[in-house]
Amino acid sequence: MISVLIFFVVVIFILVAIRPSEIVSRWHHFFDEAQYSSEEFYRVMTESIEKRKIPNSKSWRIKFFESTIISAQREYLRVSNVVYLFDICAAPYATGFFVSWWLRESKSLAELAFERIFRANVRKTYYQMDSQTMFQDAVHQAVLESIEAMTSTKGVRGLTELERQITFNPKLTFQVKPPQ
Repeated sequence: MISVLIFFVVVIFILVAIRPSEIVSRWHHFFDEAQYSSEEFYRVMTESIEKRKIPNSKSWRIKFFESTIISAQREYLRVSNVVYLFDICAAPYATGFFVSWWLRESKSLAELAFERIFRANVRKTYYQMDSQTMFQDAVHQAVLESIEAMTSTKGVRGLTELERQITFNPKLTFQVKPPQ
């Protein structure tokens, strides 16, 4: 009996603790015929994040496999505030330099199971949506500031307003729970 109880406690813990994620939005830009250092970009980016004093955020380097576990790895800068994760890439590519970010929202397995099993449309509150937007905009501004620092020293054209725009996940539909 105790072993069954322990089993269920462990399963519940796993369902709550493991946090897969869903892509909320992304952004990218390729700087043709411009070479930069990924290390330098990540250093400037980290300083820009720290300067903003984003609540509950921390940043660190993380490596992802390019495809399989035997493939090469790419280093990203991760910025997290527990619920949301930014993975920021800065890398030389061909004759240029590429910068991108992916914003993901993490959910517990229990939340995901509830949504899928009951086909529940979990609605976000205004506060939750505003928190997501504030975090996203603060980190995006840090990325743009880091790019500006990088391009201005090399005489490369800055980003246009269109190039600064964020791409939202087309599957994502904000469903707002109105204030009570």
